[in-house]
Amino acid sequence: MPLVWELFAHEAKDVSEEVFEIVNAVGGAMLRTETQAAGKLEADAEVFRPSEYIPQILHGIYRQTRFPEDSDSDAAEFEEYRRSLYTIFLNIVRQRPHDTLAFLSNLAQSLPAQFAEIDPRDLESFLSLVYRFKEGITALKAAAVVFNEPSSPLTVMVVQIHSSMLGAASNSAVPLHPSVLLTYYDLAVRYSKVLQNESALIPAVLEMMFGPHGLAHPAAHVRSRVCYLCLRLVKAIGSSVNPHASSILAALQPRLAIANEREALASQHDPTFLAYDDQLYLFELAGQIIASLVLPSQETGMDVKQLRYRYTIAVMEPLLQGLNLTLNELASGALTDEEYAAEHCASHLNAIAHVLKAFKSTDCMENHQETFTQVLTAAACVLRALPRAPRVRSKVVFTLHRLTTVLDREHFLGNVQETLQALMMGCEQPEVVEIVQLLDQLIIKHKQALGAFLNETTLPFVQHLCSLMPERSALADGETKDAPQLEREATQKYLYTFLLHLVTHGLDAVLASARNVAQLENMLRLVLEGCAEVQDANINRACFSVGSMLVERWIGSGMTPSPASEASGASTAATSPASVALRTALQAELSAEGKARFTQIAVQDFTSAMFAVTKLRHFDLDDMQTTLAAKEIANMQAALVGAVGVEYLGFLREVFLPSLGCPAELATAYAEQVATGDRKAILAAYKALVGKM
Repeated sequence: MPLVWELFAHEAKDVSEEVFEIVNAVGGAMLRTETQAAGKLEADAEVFRPSEYIPQILHGIYRQTRFPEDSDSDAAEFEEYRRSLYTIFLNIVRQRPHDTLAFLSNLAQSLPAQFAEIDPRDLESFLSLVYRFKEGITALKAAAVVFNEPSSPLTVMVVQIHSSMLGAASNSAVPLHPSVLLTYYDLAVRYSKVLQNESALIPAVLEMMFGPHGLAHPAAHVRSRVCYLCLRLVKAIGSSVNPHASSILAALQPRLAIANEREALASQHDPTFLAYDDQLYLFELAGQIIASLVLPSQETGMDVKQLRYRYTIAVMEPLLQGLNLTLNELASGALTDEEYAAEHCASHLNAIAHVLKAFKSTDCMENHQETFTQVLTAAACVLRALPRAPRVRSKVVFTLHRLTTVLDREHFLGNVQETLQALMMGCEQPEVVEIVQLLDQLIIKHKQALGAFLNETTLPFVQHLCSLMPERSALADGETKDAPQLEREATQKYLYTFLLHLVTHGLDAVLASARNVAQLENMLRLVLEGCAEVQDANINRACFSVGSMLVERWIGSGMTPSPASEASGASTAATSPASVALRTALQAELSAEGKARFTQIAVQDFTSAMFAVTKLRHFDLDDMQTTLAAKEIANMQAALVGAVGVEYLGFLREVFLPSLGCPAELATAYAEQVATGDRKAILAAYKALVGKM
């Protein structure tokens, strides 16, 4: 074995790889076997004990995971080998954590006390092993507690690493290698608990990250990574960052200016330029610090809400001014490059939305509603000026998602409707998913309060989505679909999701309102298409669910809601005072003739769809998604028998099933199961009948 360890730790990776499989076996399966059999092995000197070779294995891993000396080496190949070695390391940590920590402690003591004097390759490898040790012990759960104690050897070692690294950073004569810096920052994030307990280290670590060893580092990849790690670290140390909020925000301020020129030019003029995507982490960081700020008023002379407001204005005011300036220049003709204007405005909106990410309530600072209503107004102005720019539209949607959390109903709904309507009616196929997800979020949050707006916009929006769909392809029923058919089905998916949310949350009144009732049958035909013509079990399920809920509400007066309606809250939403008031306001009661026509469509056309869908290629009752769709079919049949009674049973037994060639005795037996109203019995009978047809 001594030869194996010598070869494994060899300077040449090719030599080390020759014995990798032996080391992998000893440090992997064989070590696990020994650990599991602990106490059972005979005290025999000839028994091979992998644990006796842990120091040699770990030494080899430490040597082989050092980054290459030359930049010409194959980085991808090295990283793959490094990952394989770390897999062995993590297994050893989990099997023998105390032995591993002893090795790391001995290694730390063997290295020079001054980090600036250590070979960067050795230092980075050591820091990487300490970093991954935490990952290994996390899997041990309760057994890991002892390692995380403030006085544990691991904690003491991490504190010493911080002290040594901060000392090395203060020595400007010897620059720290970028790989060493980034591994150290990763370690600081992973061991954030140590910083919480040793809070005196926090300002020095943050100063290091914000200075020439971090955000102002000459290497772009270091600046980029540190932006992300700053956010991670501040989130991880939580309230421990509060005493340093002011200094952090002051350090961030110059980094939050969005360049007025293209990134390629800006990076040439500024040696510490931050790419916009990296700046977004800093905007989110600023918001995180402000939103989570808790400071005693005696320290600042103002309460925490006033302080949050002051900081929020300091961060957001330049962004709002930048938007205003660009829009004014565009309106006056001073700026004629619409593409640049769109990119610039979208970037500012996106930055504001990232600041808002951490704000979770509607009253977390002074002048809260007024301040964030300004953001909504700014987004509306940008969309009005650049209504067709895809990036602008996308970032307006993103901003609205954030504003739904921080604005109350009055301020949000009172100011968003023009913007929302412009998004809905101007959307193109690629953005359908974004628009519908936003609408779904608003429906869930505001429900009937959104009713008047949806009464005016639902029908035009659905018609617009239908106009975006390519014609149904001749390959629609085949196993392979062409691009237009895939595009059509993608749009259909979100169209039906929107309708499902509408009905589930008690907004079905907009479908039957005085304004829209003339188009109700067309809407039902659209739902029927989703039931029986679309090869997607999730869409089939959604459409039968819509049909089932409409039957319960529109013609099933007094009937018990289905378990699905109860579980989703749909039954409660439909009978709430707000729903009743909305139906009255929209005059959404079907006339006798309207009810008769709806009943006819529900009985005849939806029942036909229940069996037509079984002929589609994707319909397989052994598949979970298809089974869920079949459950909705059973729900709808139970709803129909509850609402229409013997007429529905007669239609099934004497008209519909015979038209499919179903024998009379089979049709009668099936109708008897439907007559019970028991959804489980109906589902079992439906599956059996489909299997025989």
